[in-house]
Amino acid sequence: MGLAMVHGIVSRYGGRVEVQNEVGMGTTFYVYLPVAAGVPSPVKSVLVIPAPVGGKEHVSCR
Repeated sequence: MGLAMVHGIVSRYGGRVEVQNEVGMGTTFYVYLPVAAGVPSPVKSVLVIPAPVGGKEHVSCR
């Protein structure tokens, strides 16, 4: 799914998407959704994906 689609869906449900980027560490996306009535408090869950080794790649757009 593209980031624009994720943002649209999350926004439609009253949530938000935040992005944190750190050189050499990678990018972290935080997705916040409102809690539904009658649902127990959420448990924090974190998925950590290590940054790939490299740094000499180039993206060519034509």
